Amino acid sequence: MPANTHGLLGCILAGGLSSRMGQDKALLWHNGTTLLERIYAVVCEIVPSVVVTRDRLYEGCPCLVEQGERTGPIGGIVRGLEEADRRNLRGILVVACDMPFIQTNTLQTLLDAEQDAPGALEILFCRRMVGGQQGKHDVFEQNLAAIYRLQCLPFLKDAIKQKKYSLRKCIPDEYKKRIWYTIEEEKNFLNVNT
Repeated sequence: MPANTHGLLGCILAGGLSSRMGQDKALLWHNGTTLLERIYAVVCEIVPSVVVTRDRLYEGCPCLVEQGERTGPIGGIVRGLEEADRRNLRGILVVACDMPFIQTNTLQTLLDAEQDAPGALEILFCRRMVGGQQGKHDVFEQNLAAIYRLQCLPFLKDAIKQKKYSLRKCIPDEYKKRIWYTIEEEKNFLNVNT
């Protein structure tokens, strides 16, 4: 297990309703293990302390149970940041449980970028979209494979208070460190709905 030289808590988001899937995505089997167990193992290779945010406990992984109103991923990220703050860490490395192709080297790229971006609050992967439609983002952000620093909490809590749950709009662009990836690298971020 690596020493926590990064000061980050690993935070796996697994609290979704899985409404499109019709069953709990975290418990789907992929290559002999559940998606949740696979992501947990990958994140544990990068940071020594990892938790799972869910609406219920899951045996084998330390869980932070989300309570109250369902707010989507933003609620799990807030819960993870509060736990990181409680542990005197500076932020969280977030990965959604439904990204079966994410690799340790991809997450290491996030950690390396975080070291080079002391003023950024959110460090994330992005891809430029070609031929974007009017009113749509021409940048696609991977907010569920990202680093969030504790200073994100006021922005995220304010968004929840306003019932604005889109992660893309919570953190102002000037506080984001974007890591650009190509269409060929997109497999890392495919989720089980795609």
